[in-house]
Amino acid sequence: ASLLQERITEIYRMSKPVITIQCGNYANYVGAHFWNLQEAGFMYSSKEGGGGDREAEKEMLEIDNDVLYREGLTLKKEVTYTPRMVAIDLKGSLGCLPQCGELYGRNTVPKVGTVSMNWAGGHQVFKEEPFKKNEFLREMDNEAQNEEQNEKDIDNSMDSESKDETDTLYNLENQVSFWSDYLAARFHPKSVLLCDSFQHENTTHPFDMWGLGRGAWADGRGLGEEMEDRLRFFAEECDNLGGFQVVADYQDGFGGMSSSVMNLLCDEYSSKSLLSFPCGPADYSSYSVAEGGARLAGAVLTMASHLEAGVVTPLSLAKDWFPLSGRAVTLPNLTYSPSSHYSTSSVVALAMDTATMPYRRRRETGTVVTPGEVSQGLASHGRRVAAISADIPMNMKGVEYFESDLLSHTTPLLPGYTPSTATTNPDMTYTVMLTVRGMKSSSLYSKRTLPFQPCPSPTSYLDSCVHNAHPMSRPAGSFFTKPVNTGKPFPHIFSKKVTGYGSVGEEDRPASTGVSMASVLTTWEAGHIAESALRSLCSKAGRLSLGKVHRLGESGVEAEEWEEAKEKLAELAECYTESDMDY
Repeated sequence: ASLLQERITEIYRMSKPVITIQCGNYANYVGAHFWNLQEAGFMYSSKEGGGGDREAEKEMLEIDNDVLYREGLTLKKEVTYTPRMVAIDLKGSLGCLPQCGELYGRNTVPKVGTVSMNWAGGHQVFKEEPFKKNEFLREMDNEAQNEEQNEKDIDNSMDSESKDETDTLYNLENQVSFWSDYLAARFHPKSVLLCDSFQHENTTHPFDMWGLGRGAWADGRGLGEEMEDRLRFFAEECDNLGGFQVVADYQDGFGGMSSSVMNLLCDEYSSKSLLSFPCGPADYSSYSVAEGGARLAGAVLTMASHLEAGVVTPLSLAKDWFPLSGRAVTLPNLTYSPSSHYSTSSVVALAMDTATMPYRRRRETGTVVTPGEVSQGLASHGRRVAAISADIPMNMKGVEYFESDLLSHTTPLLPGYTPSTATTNPDMTYTVMLTVRGMKSSSLYSKRTLPFQPCPSPTSYLDSCVHNAHPMSRPAGSFFTKPVNTGKPFPHIFSKKVTGYGSVGEEDRPASTGVSMASVLTTWEAGHIAESALRSLCSKAGRLSLGKVHRLGESGVEAEEWEEAKEKLAELAECYTESDMDY
């Protein structure tokens, strides 16, 4: 019995690995920032230092990277540590990133002499001009070459470690054409999967209708089978798979493709938790009634298809489900161009990264939740659409920031939210997950005012602050001491009043100084904000006739399917009008 109990305890303490799926070009923009943020937060144990240094280091080791990452070996038996992830995009969308990644060698063009030896007839070699790398990618290449050289020369390696490195301040805003142009992370060869049926940004044969993605999944070119094989490869490595997090474009063909992905996950991994994050750009290169209708229809169909799997949390800086030019979400201390995928996706990635930290926490540093527990906690009473809101960076002037109305400082990051329609039922109880990042919880806790003195712990203090202002909420708070690293290649989205260390000051920051770190507050809830956005989507969908978007029907979406999707969302919206007394 004791051995069994020990085994149960051991399994419970094990990491629950999560597989990430990115489906779509904007989803991969978000993903590139997300993985950069993960690796910028990596901490390596120091070999020297006293007890105080060790304790400080232990306090900052808060994230269990094994939840999202895996170890592997190259052909040269070199250890790699790469995301457990599959990213789907169109042909021509990778820029200078090889589809097989860069850790396991590059594909090279054979020399003319080599071809002549193997083929007696005439031959021609067609070589594509390589993509021009920006200064950030060139620096990464130089660093990689230096590391290889240093491995051959131990003395040089020791010298290089003693040199002070100065961080170059890059402005990549006008140098990013692909999501790989600022990708610092390295992927496994099985991570990037291209759909060969369509070309990236091809206006003659665009991938702009929801049904096109579903068709490409099963068009005989093997995309669906290849995706299934790659997911199985990553899943079979996991002793105790915790679930999946899916980031997918909702506004175009990738929405339909992601619905096929969700069907695959439900069929093959029905016992695993699924957290879905449909996302969309804040701005588009062109606008018309037909294009807006197709994007709205994509959102409706994607949301409805993802609801079968679990909690759906849309993420976008677009204000409306029917996109309109110049209508984007703004945050008080951030400045960005809505037309820049590079900038807007960084806000979405930072919010998603922070909100999901509780299920990536190391067990030694606090309470850990699983993706399944997140899903169950948020989706009470069948409310399966959730919303993430954020304050980046936290504009904290004292404990009043927490004790007055903490939720009022955050900005919802999803389309369709309007405060005037935020609730039809003021008695609705709902769970809200709060994550405070970049603050020492004990320091804040020691400054609490008299009414909050009875709170026995920092997290109970945080929960009480929210519950006092919002009595119908059921808060679940988490603190993380380490701020987010926003150095290169993170975009310069912080306003001039934000200092280099992420606090909000009175004077402008020098133009030559970037923001190297920031605190973040996120809330994740299936309450009034999610209800408002969902009702807005239902209202817009009710006014859209499928006949007005004829190419959507031609892509394979039938009128009956469209009506079912609208009905499903309308029924879900009614779950937000019911209170605990109705059960």
